[in-house]
Amino acid sequence: MYKQFRRLPIANFNSSSSLQLAVLRVLSFYSGRDHPISGSNLAQAVGRIGFSANERQVREAVRQLRRAGHLIGSAAGEGGGFFMLTSLQEFENFAASEFHALITDMSQTLMAMQDAAERKWNPSTQPVLF
Repeated sequence: MYKQFRRLPIANFNSSSSLQLAVLRVLSFYSGRDHPISGSNLAQAVGRIGFSANERQVREAVRQLRRAGHLIGSAAGEGGGFFMLTSLQEFENFAASEFHALITDMSQTLMAMQDAAERKWNPSTQPVLF
């Protein structure tokens, strides 16, 4: 079931900041992990208030809003979607599940690639076989 949103006035709707404001307006109705909105439904809801955006654009707007300090959570899978974080515990759970695993994985990948690059392009660090 879709919530009804008041249409935003049509003004400068080609800017990313306008999309961000529209995303925030919709997300204000979805607080807490138990009340998410899917990416496709978020894009449709943003469209109903006057801004045409696809899921990729909505995800980018969420990324930019997070970088600006907005506490927007998300969960993958069945029953997942975007939502406004409502407590420190909810934020910590979100950060642990979404960011810490990615940071660890990226760090391990970078270290492995740095080691491989060092072996390939810096022969002085290669072991001597004879």
